Order: sequence, then structure tokens, then C-alpha cells
Amino acid sequence: MTTNIYTYSLLQYRHSQALGEVLNVGLLVYFPVSNKLHFLHPDRLARLRLAYLDVPEKTIRAYFQKFNAVIERYNKSVDLFEIKADNLDAFIKTQLLPEDASSLQFGAYRTGLFYSGSPEKILTQLYNLYFIFFSDKVQSKQRLDDQYLLRQYKQLLKNIESELGVSETDKLKFDVVIPANDSFKFRFDVGWHKDDFHLVKPLSFDLNSRESVQAKALQYFGQFTGLEHIADRNNYQFDLLIAPPSDKALFKIFDASIKLLEEPKHVQLIEQKDLQSYSLQTISAIA
Repeated sequence: MTTNIYTYSLLQYRHSQALGEVLNVGLLVYFPVSNKLHFLHPDRLARLRLAYLDVPEKTIRAYFQKFNAVIERYNKSVDLFEIKADNLDAFIKTQLLPEDASSLQFGAYRTGLFYSGSPEKILTQLYNLYFIFFSDKVQSKQRLDDQYLLRQYKQLLKNIESELGVSETDKLKFDVVIPANDSFKFRFDVGWHKDDFHLVKPLSFDLNSRESVQAKALQYFGQFTGLEHIADRNNYQFDLLIAPPSDKALFKIFDASIKLLEEPKHVQLIEQKDLQSYSLQTISAIA
């Protein structure tokens, strides 16, 4: 391979092979001039979470760590082979990520002209080309996600009853798993007992598009409709902590989503403004 050409391959998260839903999440670059490999990836994956509700972020970050470790080891090796156009693909499959049906895959290699004496300059340009939309600088404002709602609820519990310390008791449980059948299980962040067993799930609709709001509502509508028979048998109530979108243009679809989520039996919606009174209700029940 001539040294004035560099080679790279995009790491893609393929959410749906059938629908062709793909986002670039990483970039492997090889410079023949230095015989070095580089792996680029965005530090924050907020865009990915907003696009797909069930994205396995922890798994993706674990792969990032693995790739960086492998590349660092090869770059330090004195016998690092010269990666040519016909064996970059083999290197990826044998050392980084085997070709299978998983949602993470490296795409076909591409080439670029090494017009600069600085690989760092080209790396910066590649990063800006593929990952600038992951940057905080292009996010108009901080959105409130599910975990923010959950932290707010737990903090209110602590503030209301400092002696509680938000620790598990017979009446208060964390990370409650409900088996729907032999194959499917559903996880709830908090569970507390009164007359019924209240299962708490935060659902923030502070999303960036009409489609995201609608998809999230439909997902959980289906889930709680499917759990109705289990709730009947076990006296479950599903308490959903709700945050509205910050974008006023999404208020109409949010209202429709709320009406949809109110349809399944055993579902109670707790809006963010009512979290304090709901926390008081929780404390009163478990005290």
C-alpha cells in the first residue's frame, strides 16, 4: 500500500437489519506512513439513546474498551504487520470483531488521500465528519431522561424520610423482575407494597422527535397490555413516572401518548410535578 493513502472502516450499530436502520458509532483508521492503527468513537452516545430506546450502551462501550486495548497492543508491537487493503478486513474479523449477526459490525474499508503531514489533523477531520452530531455542542439543551426521573424520585424519598436511607425492606424493593412467561421478563426500578404491589418505572418523553415519542408510547402500551393477566393474579399496579417533552411542538403527540398509556389496566401515571406527593405516598405505605 502506498504511504500517501490511508485506510479506514466504520463501526456501525445496526438496530434493524431488515429496515436498514444504521448509525456510525466508531471508526478504525490505518496510516501506512506510520504503520499505526487508530480507533475513534464519540464519548457520549446520547444521540443513539434518543434514536433507539433499547440500545445496549454498556455493551457498546465494552467493545470500545476492547478495541482500544487491542489496538494499543498492536501499535506497541515491533512486528506489527503492514495492513494492506486485502488484509484490513481479516485483521478486523480475527482481532476485533468477528462477522456474525450481532448489531455491531465494521463496514467495508474505505481509502483517503494522506495530504497532510499530520495524522492527527486527518483524525480530527474524520471525527468531525462522522461524529459531530454526538457532541454536546450540537445539543440545543439537556434533556431529562428516564434515569433523571428515577434519581429525582429516590432523592425525594431520602429528603422526606432521612432515616429510610432508601434501602430495601420487606415493603420496598429495587430492581424487581417480573416474569411474563418462560422467555420474557420485565424489570422495574422500584417496588413498594401497600394494598397492591406498586411497580415503578420512569418514562421520560423529553425526546427529540414525534416518532421517538410515539415509538416509546407504543412500546410500553404493548408491554403493560401484555402484563394485565399477571397483574390480575398478583395484585400488581404499574406506576409510571412521566416527564413531558421540552419541545412544545411535541406536546400534541405527548398528550396522545399519555391517553394511550392510560388504557391498560393497573397503570397509574405520575407526572413529574406530582413526584413529591407520590414520594409521600410511598413513605406512608412502607413506614
